[in-house]
Amino acid sequence: MKILITGATGLIGKAVIKSALNQNFKVNYLTRDKSKIKSIIDCKGFYWDIKKDYIDLKCFEGVNAIINLAGEKIFQKWTKKSKKEILLSRIKPIDLLIKGIKLSNQTGIRTFVSASAIGIYQSDFEKNYTENETENPQNFIQKTVYNWEKKSLSVRKFIPYTSVLRIGLVLSKNNGYLKETDYPMKFGFGIQLGSGNQWQSWIHIDDIANMFLFIIGLDTKGIYNAVAPKPIFQKSFLKIIRKRKLRKFIIIKLHNFILRVLFGERASILIDSQRVSSKKILESGYKFIYEEADKALNNLYKRDDNLT
Repeated sequence: MKILITGATGLIGKAVIKSALNQNFKVNYLTRDKSKIKSIIDCKGFYWDIKKDYIDLKCFEGVNAIINLAGEKIFQKWTKKSKKEILLSRIKPIDLLIKGIKLSNQTGIRTFVSASAIGIYQSDFEKNYTENETENPQNFIQKTVYNWEKKSLSVRKFIPYTSVLRIGLVLSKNNGYLKETDYPMKFGFGIQLGSGNQWQSWIHIDDIANMFLFIIGLDTKGIYNAVAPKPIFQKSFLKIIRKRKLRKFIIIKLHNFILRVLFGERASILIDSQRVSSKKILESGYKFIYEEADKALNNLYKRDDNLT
């Protein structure tokens, strides 16, 4: 099988490519940087320019499935301009892919899987969210993810098996959440965010990579939560790391109002609670490598590769 990947140089993109090559997939990828067209070994790179509405149609040749991971980082300073860019960075790439698919006349593309996020769910300390949960989007994150999914699912007009993965907190030591959590620990401080009682639905970097490849092999469509089966409280991450002696530190509590002063509206990303169910992906046959946070964290702290 040959796959086309957008966002290939990001954290998840790198992991998907590594897993895909290990499973003998052929890989094409799109990049906005011409210097990166030949930067990924054993893969073929192709240029696209979202702003100029250009895509190299050769990227679709022989492709059976598309994995869409394009999008600006959410956790950046939020201004009116940056909010617009965050949304458009998720919408415009899909529009360009649709245009390219129609122009390429490639009939072998049967599957499209796009990233999404559990940020579509409202903060709640009691609910256990399933994919069937319907909530009216209220804040910036929810509205962004809602429109992102709507655009992603519109691809089913052209590709029969179109799905989205609502990705939870991706654990990878040298990137993202765990990197930011680990940094103060090196100086002896573990940061508890707010009460620490907010649910964090997480997934190991290896599992999210494998899950994308699993979905494209299913001939399925719809929405899937991409989270490990056992979410935990934020403060539990700290306790696991300390209990396993992966780091030595004292716990410092940053109350909600301090986080709001420091990060403003973005503080919701740190203190919101989303307990998310992985029942649907499990019933589809996916087998997690890391179901429990202690095993996932132990693995990440003790391994050394460019994904951690």
